Amino acid sequence: MEYYILYRMREAEIVHGRMAMLAIAGELLAEIHHPVFPTASGTALEQFQAVGKLCGPMFLYGFMAHVHAQEALRFSGRFKDRNTLADGQEPGAYGWDPLGLGPKNEEAKAKRQNQELNNGRLAMLASLGVLAEEYKTGVPVMDKIGIPHF
Repeated sequence: MEYYILYRMREAEIVHGRMAMLAIAGELLAEIHHPVFPTASGTALEQFQAVGKLCGPMFLYGFMAHVHAQEALRFSGRFKDRNTLADGQEPGAYGWDPLGLGPKNEEAKAKRQNQELNNGRLAMLASLGVLAEEYKTGVPVMDKIGIPHF
């Protein structure tokens, strides 16, 4: 396998892992507190459908347009073509660390990247598992755990 394809796949895995970590946090937190849409309750799918009914389809179309625009912006500076990262680009490294919490040496950086990959993989499975469980039972996961709504 060519190294540039491996870098592209690693970039995709890091991005999807980060999105999955945000998704599982959003799924669980929205079940106990939804400050933007307080009438949206129930499972994650029921909440998604409730937001669509409250705001209409244009909200969801706007959301998808925003996601596509962000992806196009991310792609434009990082890749030469569909499969090749631009010169000087590393998978998942965006140069954004406002608090300076990133590791300074290469060994610690590699360890942190592997931790992020593993946490992202776990989040992908967890997000799918939560959705499948809620779809099968019709009961929000946080209600099963017993965490109160606020």
